[in-house]
Amino acid sequence: MALAENPTLSEYTGFVEDSGKGRWTIIAATESAVPVDILLAARYTTVRSRQEHTFAENMLSAMRYK
Repeated sequence: MALAENPTLSEYTGFVEDSGKGRWTIIAATESAVPVDILLAARYTTVRSRQEHTFAENMLSAMRYK
């Protein structure tokens, strides 16, 4: 929907809010020796969104907003 409304996603900043749930889940999984590769990748992307914004990060922001 966001792409249809604005193909450049110029109204989105790419910043993704961090609720802390992913971080807590990763810590618990690590303590339990449970691999959580996908959650780690998602967490990395959230942290990365605080730096220079790419189109992919704007897309992530748009998906969360919509």
